[in-house]
Order: sequence, then structure tokens, then C-alpha cells
Amino acid sequence: MVKVAMYIRISSNTNADGDSIDRQTYAIATYANANDMSIVVKQSDIGVKGSEHIFERDGFRKLFDYCQKEDIKIILLENATRFARDVMTQELGYRELKRHGIRV
Repeated sequence: MVKVAMYIRISSNTNADGDSIDRQTYAIATYANANDMSIVVKQSDIGVKGSEHIFERDGFRKLFDYCQKEDIKIILLENATRFARDVMTQELGYRELKRHGIRV
């Protein structure tokens, strides 16, 4: 089994009480199970806009540091918008992770 990380982002604190966390968790866990992956760490950012750089997000920064320390090479997200809504933020974040050997 491949060890992976799970990342959840919710842009609005009001959505934290809705189904967003459960929906994202379910989608990621289902994908991991279907692809012989083991989720070893979960981190989230609540109330964080998708345009904010990935390393300016407390949860993502902690997740990245954990992945570096524990040699985790894959971070799972529900979809690309959970990583970033802004195309430049998405591309810059993707490139930075790739530079460190991490895929999303």
C-alpha cells in the first residue's frame, strides 16, 4: 500500500458546518481505497480562500512539512479547486510541490 496524505480546504467558515468536510473526506477515502493507498495523515484549512498561496495556509504548510519528514509523495484532494481556485496559485503550488517530489 502506498502511503498518502489527505488535504481538505473550505473557503468559508459557514461551509464548515455543512457537508463539505464529510463530502471531501468521503471522496478522498473512496479514491484511496480503490487505488491501494493508505491515508496516514489528514490536514485541513477552514476559511481559507483558494487564491491564497499554499505555503501561506497553516494546514497545508503542516501537511507539507509532515510529508517531507515522513517521505510521503502523494497528497490527495477532492478536486483541483480544493488545492487552489486561482490558476496561477494552482500552477505555482504544483511546481513547488513537484520540485520537492510531491504529487497532488
